[in-house]
Amino acid sequence: MSATAAPPSALRQIAHAVAAPFVRGLSVRAAMLLGVIASIVGMVASWGVGFMPSVQGSWLATLGALRPLRVDDGGPLACALLMVLSAAALYFAWLQLAPHAPREGGLRLMRRATLWWSLPWLAAFPVMSRDVYSYAAQGRLLMLGQDPYHDAVGQMPGWLAQGSDVLWAQSSSPYGPLFLLVAEAVQAVSAWRPEFYVTLFRLLSFGGVVLCLWILPRLAKHTGVDGGWLLWLVCANPLFLYSMVASAHNDSIMVALLVWAFLAAMQGRRWQALLLAAASIAVKPIVILALPFLGLVLAGRAASWKQRFMWWALTGAAVGAVLAVLGAVSGLWFGWIGAMAGQGSAAFPFAPYGLIGLGLGWLVSLVGGAAAGVTVQSAFYALGKVVAVGAAFWLALRRPGGSPLFHTGIVLLLAVLLNPVIQPWYLFWFLPFLAVTRALYGATEQIIILVSGVLSIWCLVDQLSLPEWVPGLLIKGIAVAVGYVVLTLLVYASPAHRGVFSAAARGGRWTLRHQPRSVARFVRHPSSVVEP
Repeated sequence: MSATAAPPSALRQIAHAVAAPFVRGLSVRAAMLLGVIASIVGMVASWGVGFMPSVQGSWLATLGALRPLRVDDGGPLACALLMVLSAAALYFAWLQLAPHAPREGGLRLMRRATLWWSLPWLAAFPVMSRDVYSYAAQGRLLMLGQDPYHDAVGQMPGWLAQGSDVLWAQSSSPYGPLFLLVAEAVQAVSAWRPEFYVTLFRLLSFGGVVLCLWILPRLAKHTGVDGGWLLWLVCANPLFLYSMVASAHNDSIMVALLVWAFLAAMQGRRWQALLLAAASIAVKPIVILALPFLGLVLAGRAASWKQRFMWWALTGAAVGAVLAVLGAVSGLWFGWIGAMAGQGSAAFPFAPYGLIGLGLGWLVSLVGGAAAGVTVQSAFYALGKVVAVGAAFWLALRRPGGSPLFHTGIVLLLAVLLNPVIQPWYLFWFLPFLAVTRALYGATEQIIILVSGVLSIWCLVDQLSLPEWVPGLLIKGIAVAVGYVVLTLLVYASPAHRGVFSAAARGGRWTLRHQPRSVARFVRHPSSVVEP
């Protein structure tokens, strides 16, 4: 009697169907859809654990439909878990698009992915950071006739209820006069209602993302880097989306304007380049470090030293004139210089230089008193700024024939490392300039991929907005543990991605030297799987 094989059970078929994407990978359409769903789930989760201040006139603060998510005992935990699970799913979808980025149509695909994955976050409560409320508070300071470079947000009545972070309540503004004027206008239009000004600030940040999608590929044509791969690494990166859209950070505007300035300079539109550079500095003054390298682009590679110094002088004068006009209009003049030089009263675990400064200050205070400790700490932080400025001049003078874009990235990277405070979105200050100059394949690419996933989960959980009556530490601990376990199983240990993090992907050994091909080629997707 011949036995026939029994058909697989329904349970086994379901298990096979669920496991297939993690073994074989996803099609382009499925990866796009997964990213959209993940962003929608994250948006809904933000309504429970995102930042929304309870102020008079805010209808969201009293909306009864949100009570089960924000107030009930199980709501915050459920939303926290949904947030980390959606982040892991978005990260999985991002990696699945990697092998398609450098192919024909990859540039258009990366633009579509970035836009579609960003759109749900326009309706979210801010997550990962509450800086958007500091933007609003500093705009309100300017409306009230005060100087954000000298008057702290903590001096305003009701500042805490408006959502500003306590950590920065006594700090001067780190933003340029153009952005403070925009913040003042946003506050005037929104009548100080958080629903309105958060939406307006987020639309501005989203505009910076759209500019990056348009400008970066055009700049890549001048450097020979694949535009699709560049957008995949930078703009479609989940950490970029969380930082610039979900958190509504103005860094997207700063980076887009600076990249546009270099593109205009390379295309011979010199005055446009100078105006764009001035606008970028007037959003966040830290990028003033790029001016020596922009001057080299304006002078040209074959320029003599006389021509280089002439363009450096012209660049400084033109940018200074624009900043003077903005300072006069705002009434703030060049107060941002003193504010930028004086920042550094806090330190974060991500900032080794800041922690070293705190340690030095503590040691000195044991011997010479608290005042001496503060003095040494401030001097150490000031030294970091001097080193970053010195590095910019040194590279411009000693390596004028090198890549101005690459040197801009190096100097901004150094400025981040020597900053007493490092935030995850600072990665995108320098990454576009390094990646648009050289294909960061191999180990460098692996580090960026790993860091993006780890920081996304950690920072989303670290900045959860939880009511006082729930066990916040326990909820965060559960969420971060679940997030990392799922991220490991879904991404790092998944057969669809296992080769991405192998030694073969970095050329057989651990090296930061250039590799000929992206690690994206090791991502499995249905078209790469050969049926038995």
